[in-house]
Amino acid sequence: MNRFNSGDFSGALFIFKRLAKEGCSTALVEVGNIYELGGGGIEKDVDKAIQWYNYSIESLDDPKAHLCLARAYLQRGKTDDDYRRAYEHLSLLEDSEEMGAFYGLGLMYAHGIWVPKDVSTAMKYYRKAYGLGHLMAFRNFAFLTMKFNPIKGGILWLKSCLKITRVASKNPYDPRLGMH
Repeated sequence: MNRFNSGDFSGALFIFKRLAKEGCSTALVEVGNIYELGGGGIEKDVDKAIQWYNYSIESLDDPKAHLCLARAYLQRGKTDDDYRRAYEHLSLLEDSEEMGAFYGLGLMYAHGIWVPKDVSTAMKYYRKAYGLGHLMAFRNFAFLTMKFNPIKGGILWLKSCLKITRVASKNPYDPRLGMH
Protein backbone atom coordinates (compact mmCIF):
# COMPACT_ATOMS: atom_id res chain seq x y z
CA MET A 1 0.00 0.00 0.00
CA ASN A 2 2.93 2.36 0.59
CA ARG A 3 3.71 2.40 -3.13
CA PHE A 4 0.09 3.18 -3.93
CA ASN A 5 -0.15 5.92 -1.30
CA SER A 6 3.08 7.50 -2.51
CA GLY A 7 1.77 7.66 -6.09
CA ASP A 8 3.88 4.81 -7.47
CA PHE A 9 0.93 3.16 -9.19
CA SER A 10 3.18 1.12 -11.51
CA GLY A 11 4.99 -0.41 -8.54
CA ALA A 12 1.76 -0.97 -6.65
CA LEU A 13 0.14 -2.57 -9.71
CA PHE A 14 3.08 -4.96 -10.06
CA ILE A 15 2.85 -5.96 -6.39
CA PHE A 16 -0.94 -6.36 -6.35
CA LYS A 17 -0.94 -8.43 -9.55
CA ARG A 18 1.74 -10.65 -8.06
CA LEU A 19 -0.27 -11.07 -4.87
CA ALA A 20 -3.37 -11.89 -6.93
CA LYS A 21 -1.47 -14.61 -8.82
CA GLU A 22 -0.35 -16.05 -5.48
CA GLY A 23 -3.99 -16.36 -4.40
CA CYS A 24 -4.54 -13.14 -2.46
CA SER A 25 -8.06 -12.42 -3.65
CA THR A 26 -8.29 -9.04 -1.90
CA ALA A 27 -5.49 -7.81 -4.18
CA LEU A 28 -7.89 -8.17 -7.12
CA VAL A 29 -9.91 -5.16 -5.96
CA GLU A 30 -6.76 -3.07 -5.57
CA VAL A 31 -5.69 -3.87 -9.14
CA GLY A 32 -9.16 -2.72 -10.26
CA ASN A 33 -8.81 0.48 -8.24
CA ILE A 34 -5.51 1.31 -9.90
CA TYR A 35 -6.97 0.85 -13.38
CA GLU A 36 -10.11 2.80 -12.45
CA LEU A 37 -8.15 5.76 -11.07
CA GLY A 38 -5.25 5.77 -13.51
CA GLY A 39 -2.28 8.04 -12.93
CA GLY A 40 1.24 7.48 -11.72
CA GLY A 41 2.22 5.96 -15.04
CA ILE A 42 -0.92 3.82 -15.40
CA GLU A 43 -3.52 4.75 -17.99
CA LYS A 44 -7.08 4.97 -16.69
CA ASP A 45 -9.06 2.00 -18.04
CA VAL A 46 -12.53 1.51 -16.54
CA ASP A 47 -13.14 -1.62 -18.65
CA LYS A 48 -10.03 -3.29 -17.17
CA ALA A 49 -11.12 -2.19 -13.70
CA ILE A 50 -14.50 -3.86 -14.25
CA GLN A 51 -12.73 -7.09 -15.24
CA TRP A 52 -10.66 -7.09 -12.07
CA TYR A 53 -13.62 -6.28 -9.83
CA ASN A 54 -15.50 -9.18 -11.43
CA TYR A 55 -12.52 -11.49 -10.75
CA SER A 56 -12.72 -10.44 -7.10
CA ILE A 57 -16.44 -11.17 -6.90
CA GLU A 58 -15.94 -14.58 -8.53
CA SER A 59 -13.07 -15.36 -6.17
CA LEU A 60 -14.27 -13.94 -2.88
CA ASP A 61 -17.69 -12.28 -3.36
CA ASP A 62 -16.06 -9.27 -1.71
CA PRO A 63 -18.54 -6.49 -0.74
CA LYS A 64 -15.86 -3.91 -1.55
CA ALA A 65 -15.67 -5.36 -5.07
CA HIS A 66 -19.45 -5.00 -5.46
CA LEU A 67 -19.21 -1.35 -4.43
CA CYS A 68 -16.25 -0.69 -6.73
CA LEU A 69 -17.94 -2.48 -9.61
CA ALA A 70 -21.09 -0.39 -9.17
CA ARG A 71 -18.98 2.77 -9.11
CA ALA A 72 -17.16 1.71 -12.29
CA TYR A 73 -20.42 0.92 -14.09
CA LEU A 74 -21.81 4.33 -13.11
CA GLN A 75 -18.60 5.96 -14.28
CA ARG A 76 -18.61 4.12 -17.60
CA GLY A 77 -22.36 4.67 -18.10
CA LYS A 78 -22.37 3.68 -21.78
CA THR A 79 -25.72 1.91 -21.73
CA ASP A 80 -28.78 1.29 -19.59
CA ASP A 81 -27.21 -2.09 -18.88
CA ASP A 82 -24.29 -0.36 -17.12
CA TYR A 83 -26.73 1.52 -14.90
CA ARG A 84 -28.79 -1.63 -14.25
CA ARG A 85 -25.65 -3.47 -13.18
CA ALA A 86 -24.60 -0.60 -10.94
CA TYR A 87 -28.00 -0.67 -9.26
CA GLU A 88 -27.87 -4.45 -8.81
CA HIS A 89 -24.44 -4.37 -7.17
CA LEU A 90 -25.41 -1.50 -4.87
CA SER A 91 -28.65 -3.27 -3.93
CA LEU A 92 -26.71 -6.38 -2.92
CA LEU A 93 -25.11 -4.27 -0.19
CA GLU A 94 -28.33 -2.88 1.33
CA ASP A 95 -28.10 -5.24 4.31
CA SER A 96 -24.52 -4.19 4.98
CA GLU A 97 -23.19 -1.15 6.75
CA GLU A 98 -21.57 0.07 3.53
CA MET A 99 -22.07 3.82 3.47
CA GLY A 100 -20.86 4.09 -0.13
CA ALA A 101 -23.65 1.78 -1.32
CA PHE A 102 -26.33 3.91 0.33
CA TYR A 103 -24.73 7.03 -1.13
CA GLY A 104 -24.70 5.48 -4.61
CA LEU A 105 -28.34 4.43 -4.34
CA GLY A 106 -29.20 7.94 -3.17
CA LEU A 107 -27.49 9.39 -6.23
CA MET A 108 -29.34 7.04 -8.55
CA TYR A 109 -32.76 7.95 -7.08
CA ALA A 110 -31.98 11.67 -6.82
CA HIS A 111 -31.08 11.86 -10.49
CA GLY A 112 -33.34 9.14 -11.88
CA ILE A 113 -30.41 7.03 -13.10
CA TRP A 114 -31.98 3.75 -14.28
CA VAL A 115 -34.63 4.07 -11.54
CA PRO A 116 -37.53 6.52 -11.40
CA LYS A 117 -36.48 9.85 -9.92
CA ASP A 118 -37.69 9.78 -6.32
CA VAL A 119 -36.51 12.48 -3.93
CA SER A 120 -37.93 10.85 -0.79
CA THR A 121 -36.18 7.55 -1.55
CA ALA A 122 -32.97 9.43 -2.35
CA MET A 123 -33.22 11.24 1.00
CA LYS A 124 -33.78 7.91 2.79
CA TYR A 125 -30.57 6.49 1.30
CA TYR A 126 -28.60 9.69 1.93
CA ARG A 127 -29.80 9.66 5.55
CA LYS A 128 -28.60 6.05 5.96
CA ALA A 129 -25.24 6.88 4.39
CA TYR A 130 -24.78 9.96 6.53
CA GLY A 131 -25.77 7.99 9.62
CA LEU A 132 -22.74 5.83 8.83
CA GLY A 133 -20.54 8.92 8.45
CA HIS A 134 -20.71 9.70 4.72
CA LEU A 135 -20.19 13.47 4.33
CA MET A 136 -21.22 13.87 0.68
CA ALA A 137 -24.48 12.10 1.52
CA PHE A 138 -24.99 14.71 4.26
CA ARG A 139 -24.39 17.49 1.74
CA ASN A 140 -26.79 15.97 -0.79
CA PHE A 141 -29.41 15.38 1.90
CA ALA A 142 -29.07 19.03 2.95
CA PHE A 143 -29.40 20.19 -0.65
CA LEU A 144 -32.62 18.21 -1.12
CA THR A 145 -33.91 19.49 2.23
CA MET A 146 -33.50 23.09 0.94
CA LYS A 147 -36.23 22.39 -1.61
CA PHE A 148 -38.76 21.77 1.19
CA ASN A 149 -37.33 23.88 4.00
CA PRO A 150 -34.84 26.49 2.71
CA ILE A 151 -33.64 27.68 6.12
CA LYS A 152 -33.11 24.25 7.68
CA GLY A 153 -31.61 22.92 4.44
CA GLY A 154 -29.30 25.91 4.12
CA ILE A 155 -27.99 25.48 7.66
CA LEU A 156 -27.42 21.76 7.09
CA TRP A 157 -25.73 22.47 3.77
CA LEU A 158 -23.31 24.97 5.36
CA LYS A 159 -22.49 22.48 8.14
CA SER A 160 -21.86 19.77 5.56
CA CYS A 161 -19.57 22.04 3.53
CA LEU A 162 -17.47 22.82 6.62
CA LYS A 163 -17.12 19.13 7.48
CA ILE A 164 -16.26 18.21 3.90
CA THR A 165 -13.64 20.95 3.69
CA ARG A 166 -11.99 19.82 6.93
CA VAL A 167 -11.83 16.18 5.87
CA ALA A 168 -10.81 16.83 2.24
CA SER A 169 -7.97 19.12 3.31
CA LYS A 170 -6.48 16.21 5.29
CA ASN A 171 -7.24 13.40 2.83
CA PRO A 172 -9.03 13.99 -0.49
CA TYR A 173 -9.46 10.20 -0.87
CA ASP A 174 -11.27 9.76 2.44
CA PRO A 175 -14.05 7.17 1.94
CA ARG A 176 -16.59 9.56 3.49
CA LEU A 177 -16.26 11.75 0.39
CA GLY A 178 -17.31 9.36 -2.38
CA MET A 179 -18.27 5.83 -3.36
CA HIS A 180 -15.20 4.08 -1.96
